[in-house]
Amino acid sequence: MSWHTLIYGLHLQANCPIPGTVLRSDLATGAADICVTCGPFPGWLQEYCRGERTPYYTSPWLDEAGQPLLTVTIVAGGAYFHIGYEKGIEFVCDRQGMALWGDWCPSLTLEDAALYLLGPVMGFLVRRRGRICLHASAVAVGDRALALVGPSGSGKSTTAAALTQQGYPAVSDDVLPLVERDNGFLAVPGYPRLRLWEDSVEVLCGDRDAPTPACP
Repeated sequence: MSWHTLIYGLHLQANCPIPGTVLRSDLATGAADICVTCGPFPGWLQEYCRGERTPYYTSPWLDEAGQPLLTVTIVAGGAYFHIGYEKGIEFVCDRQGMALWGDWCPSLTLEDAALYLLGPVMGFLVRRRGRICLHASAVAVGDRALALVGPSGSGKSTTAAALTQQGYPAVSDDVLPLVERDNGFLAVPGYPRLRLWEDSVEVLCGDRDAPTPACP
């Protein structure tokens, strides 16, 4: 059984439901832009990951043990990228951004992994496919999109959530692809959910345990 969904303008076909996304059964007969496989890596891919790696990106932010929170390396002579998080979540994508594998340690869940998959990992794949991609949240204001940009922790998602409470529909959270047109840029929608820290949920909803806002 396959899970089909549309995110950032791309048709994803996955081997399981991805938390936070909406099933699109109408896409089942079409060719997917990205094939996602969640679970243990196949043997041949594990061999590639155990082989020689070339550093591509190392996060300047470190955990309590002094290890980078994120590392990206090139494997198999440039055919694949390995994306590793210190929490025990890892992804591998091909160079063209058409195939993605994700795995995580036993103490974590698919929902934990989806937090990274739907945000920075998909942002990486969108860039690999040659699209402009902002680290931003966005809401619709009339027929325009208002993009909220800034560094991590600056309040992009919280501001977007506050605007949705005022009646402005969410367009995307954390990752905002752009498509250039003759008269400007088209903001491409993400998935219908805003991901907020508990403190933000408490401020906006009055209860830090309230469900994360879902948006049409």
